[in-house]
Amino acid sequence: MQALAITIAPIYVGEKLKMYQEAGDQSQKNWDNTPEDEKALIIQQVLYVLTHPAYDAAAVHANLVRQKRAAGWKLGPVFSKEDRTDPDLVDYSQLPQLRRDSDALFVATVKKYNPVSDIPVQ
Repeated sequence: MQALAITIAPIYVGEKLKMYQEAGDQSQKNWDNTPEDEKALIIQQVLYVLTHPAYDAAAVHANLVRQKRAAGWKLGPVFSKEDRTDPDLVDYSQLPQLRRDSDALFVATVKKYNPVSDIPVQ
């Protein structure tokens, strides 16, 4: 399953990059320019969806928030690796629309490329 997650993660990052660029947001990086710690987190999240196929974008976001808080991250006005702050450490319903769309795209991408998923993509 790890190999599948490693295959799906860059596909999602590419799709997310396109989505953000179409929305006029140039903040996202392609897979090759994504820092290794972020790649590892994305792969972990892909594994999470692969092993919890009924989970939706809100559940995946809640899992990410738990992981980041456990690693010492806190809510802050801007994303900062140095200060370990992230404005997205809020309930899914409080996220900006583009971020919610990104989470939904994440789940849809994982489910699309999971050959054993019998859960329809929503």
